[in-house]
Amino acid sequence: MAASPQQLFTVLGDLEGITRFFPMIHHASVEHAGGCTGEGSLRVCSIRGMGKVNEKIVWYRNPDGYAYRAEGRMVPLRNHLGVILISGDGAGGSLVEWRQYFETRYGLMGWMFPVMMRMMMKRAVANIGKLLDARVGGFLSTD
Repeated sequence: MAASPQQLFTVLGDLEGITRFFPMIHHASVEHAGGCTGEGSLRVCSIRGMGKVNEKIVWYRNPDGYAYRAEGRMVPLRNHLGVILISGDGAGGSLVEWRQYFETRYGLMGWMFPVMMRMMMKRAVANIGKLLDARVGGFLSTD
């Protein structure tokens, strides 16, 4: 992405700001551990059609990224871990690796969720590029 790691982290590291770029999340609030953003913070996201999802921040380092565990009653996944890693690309831009590890549940919805997640992730990356007025070089999705 044609934005520095620090510029990219200003968007991704703003935990309440996820509503600006991630599809289907229409509200997010954060309870900070120890009064500041970081490990132990809890982000609560309201997702259209799935209700509330609690995301506990388990690792947070500016501008390198963060990791979180997500759970929600209506979300068709369990044992979730999301990891966002940001690094420089050697030319003044950034590489972002955003991985989602999870097991699915709830039958058909669980079966469809990985496909939906790939579509949402692709849109999120494009939206981040628009917020930063930065060219997005590509999106790689692996199963």
